[in-house]
Amino acid sequence: QDTLNPNYPYQLGKALALQRKKLQMGQSYLDAFTIDTLHLNSIYEVARFFKSLHIRDSSRLFIEKGLRLDSLHINLNKLKINELYRQEKYNEAISRLKTLDSIIPNDLYNKKMLARSYFNIDSLDLAKVNFEAAKKLDKEDFKILTYLGHIYKAKKDTRKAMINYLRATKVGAKERSEEYFSLGMLYLEKKEYLTAIGMLKIAVKENRRRHKILYQLAITSDSFYKDKKIAYNLYDEYIMRFEEKDKDITAFVKNRMKEIKKELFLKGEKV
Repeated sequence: QDTLNPNYPYQLGKALALQRKKLQMGQSYLDAFTIDTLHLNSIYEVARFFKSLHIRDSSRLFIEKGLRLDSLHINLNKLKINELYRQEKYNEAISRLKTLDSIIPNDLYNKKMLARSYFNIDSLDLAKVNFEAAKKLDKEDFKILTYLGHIYKAKKDTRKAMINYLRATKVGAKERSEEYFSLGMLYLEKKEYLTAIGMLKIAVKENRRRHKILYQLAITSDSFYKDKKIAYNLYDEYIMRFEEKDKDITAFVKNRMKEIKKELFLKGEKV
């Protein structure tokens, strides 16, 4: 062992990573950095290690140090871009992504992040171009199709929006609540209420933690069904599960439940 060679603790860190010994791994990368504070690979791994622990200030410190040594370091730039995106500094993220895109033009990460960043600043045409490029590089990522659906919906092209949402539900292997919810909202716009309710029910099953989907199902059922007990039961479920989530929605739901109870009482019916 050469105690003055940073490559030894660095390689040890790599071996410990394979063994899933996270803390020992991080310490090895820190040891390598201590030996040589200009060792870029160690700086990157330390930055990534602190990020995985959600110690963002320390991670940011090492990212900035690494980028001062090599402003075009691809992986450090990706860490920096992730941080900028998290902080909603989309224009700064785009600037770095464009630089990376000129170095590695067909990189999937770049295309996705450029697309998502443009989407978040409402540059929908540029977002679409990059999502289409990303789709060619990764045919399994159904979220690309979801974003394309959102773009076409914003452009008032309901047919293409629906096609992309439907494709996303077919391609997606993970939960697809966003896709079914988006389809439900499109069917609502088309006044196809029964189909919309069907899509919202699937969205609720896909992810039972999203309170706004259950709320949307409840108010849509309230508008569509003459039998108000259906909506009442959905409102009741919302209160039982999500009363603390959103005070405005909760206030509306409780008030509507009182109104429905009164309507049913006047008809001689019970909830």
